[in-house]
Amino acid sequence: MANALDARSENGKIGLGTNALVWESIIPIWKMKNGEITAIELQPIELGFGRPRYARGWPEPSKNSKIMKHLKELSSAFGTNIIIQEDGTGKVEL
Repeated sequence: MANALDARSENGKIGLGTNALVWESIIPIWKMKNGEITAIELQPIELGFGRPRYARGWPEPSKNSKIMKHLKELSSAFGTNIIIQEDGTGKVEL
Protein backbone atom coordinates (compact mmCIF):
# COMPACT_ATOMS: atom_id res chain seq x y z
CA MET A 1 0.00 0.00 0.00
CA ALA A 2 2.77 2.45 0.89
CA ASN A 3 4.45 1.82 -2.46
CA ALA A 4 1.18 2.49 -4.27
CA LEU A 5 0.70 5.80 -2.41
CA ASP A 6 4.27 6.83 -3.18
CA ALA A 7 3.79 6.00 -6.87
CA ARG A 8 0.48 7.86 -7.07
CA SER A 9 1.97 11.02 -5.53
CA GLU A 10 5.30 10.68 -7.36
CA ASN A 11 6.96 10.29 -3.96
CA GLY A 12 5.14 13.24 -2.42
CA LYS A 13 5.71 15.67 -5.29
CA ILE A 14 2.10 15.99 -6.54
CA GLY A 15 -1.40 15.81 -5.11
CA LEU A 16 -3.25 17.08 -2.07
CA GLY A 17 -0.41 16.27 0.33
CA THR A 18 1.77 18.96 -1.27
CA ASN A 19 -0.58 21.69 -0.01
CA ALA A 20 0.70 22.95 3.37
CA LEU A 21 -2.82 24.04 4.40
CA VAL A 22 -3.91 20.38 4.41
CA TRP A 23 -1.43 19.76 7.23
CA GLU A 24 -2.76 22.51 9.50
CA SER A 25 -5.89 22.51 11.63
CA ILE A 26 -7.31 23.41 15.03
CA ILE A 27 -8.66 21.48 17.99
CA PRO A 28 -11.74 23.12 19.51
CA ILE A 29 -12.23 23.04 23.28
CA TRP A 30 -15.58 24.21 24.57
CA LYS A 31 -17.10 24.74 27.98
CA MET A 32 -20.76 24.33 28.82
CA LYS A 33 -23.07 25.25 31.65
CA ASN A 34 -26.66 24.10 31.89
CA GLY A 35 -26.55 22.78 28.34
CA GLU A 36 -25.29 26.07 26.87
CA ILE A 37 -21.86 26.75 25.41
CA THR A 38 -20.10 29.35 27.53
CA ALA A 39 -16.66 29.43 25.86
CA ILE A 40 -14.91 28.07 22.79
CA GLU A 41 -11.11 27.97 22.66
CA LEU A 42 -9.13 26.95 19.58
CA GLN A 43 -5.71 25.28 19.68
CA PRO A 44 -3.83 25.42 16.35
CA ILE A 45 -2.06 22.22 15.35
CA GLU A 46 0.29 21.02 12.65
CA LEU A 47 0.25 17.54 11.17
CA GLY A 48 3.79 17.23 9.81
CA PHE A 49 3.95 18.92 6.41
CA GLY A 50 7.35 18.30 4.85
CA ARG A 51 8.20 15.42 7.13
CA PRO A 52 8.80 11.86 5.95
CA ARG A 53 5.62 9.87 5.33
CA TYR A 54 6.02 7.80 8.52
CA ALA A 55 6.17 10.99 10.65
CA ARG A 56 3.15 12.80 9.17
CA GLY A 57 -0.34 12.87 10.63
CA TRP A 58 0.58 13.20 14.30
CA PRO A 59 -1.01 16.38 15.66
CA GLU A 60 1.28 18.75 17.54
CA PRO A 61 0.41 22.12 19.08
CA SER A 62 1.57 24.91 16.80
CA LYS A 63 2.88 28.43 17.38
CA ASN A 64 2.35 29.26 13.68
CA SER A 65 0.22 32.42 13.81
CA LYS A 66 -0.84 31.98 10.18
CA ILE A 67 -3.11 29.05 11.12
CA MET A 68 -5.31 31.11 13.44
CA LYS A 69 -5.21 34.18 11.15
CA HIS A 70 -6.40 32.06 8.22
CA LEU A 71 -9.23 30.53 10.28
CA LYS A 72 -10.23 33.98 11.52
CA GLU A 73 -10.43 35.23 7.93
CA LEU A 74 -12.49 32.25 6.76
CA SER A 75 -14.83 32.46 9.77
CA SER A 76 -15.58 36.17 9.40
CA ALA A 77 -17.66 35.46 6.27
CA PHE A 78 -20.08 33.57 8.57
CA GLY A 79 -20.22 36.32 11.19
CA THR A 80 -17.91 34.48 13.58
CA ASN A 81 -15.24 36.53 15.32
CA ILE A 82 -12.11 34.81 16.62
CA ILE A 83 -9.90 36.68 19.05
CA ILE A 84 -6.28 35.63 18.66
CA GLN A 85 -4.59 35.34 22.06
CA GLU A 86 -0.97 36.24 22.80
CA ASP A 87 -0.04 32.54 23.02
CA GLY A 88 -1.34 31.92 19.46
CA THR A 89 -4.56 30.17 20.48
CA GLY A 90 -7.96 31.53 19.56
CA LYS A 91 -11.14 32.35 21.42
CA VAL A 92 -14.50 32.48 19.63
CA GLU A 93 -16.49 35.53 20.59
CA LEU A 94 -19.94 34.33 21.62
